[in-house]
Amino acid sequence: MLSIKNIIFEEIQNFRENKNHGKLKAGGKRFWIGIASVYDGEIEEVHTYEEAKRNDFHHSFYFSPNALEKIDNEESMVFWVDEFGVEGEWTHGKIPQNIVDLIGQQIDII
Repeated sequence: MLSIKNIIFEEIQNFRENKNHGKLKAGGKRFWIGIASVYDGEIEEVHTYEEAKRNDFHHSFYFSPNALEKIDNEESMVFWVDEFGVEGEWTHGKIPQNIVDLIGQQIDII
């Protein structure tokens, strides 16, 4: 019989190994990384951890050309979801907290 401690440890391991900690409330797609508008926080594109890993975690190989243009023009910023929640400090700076909060309203952290 598994102890509570072992069950919790197993859940934490599964969570960390999965990496796809975000789930869009609209549509239910699970993801790890995405972009959101710096103007209104709308999530515009998301990708799984596996997609990123297959592309050596280089965003220019898996984000769409439109997304890459928005990132370059600083209209959208990259964010990802990990065990601590929404993270958004990246090449173009840190996503403001109000945008992080708006992203959080559109996803479930799983």
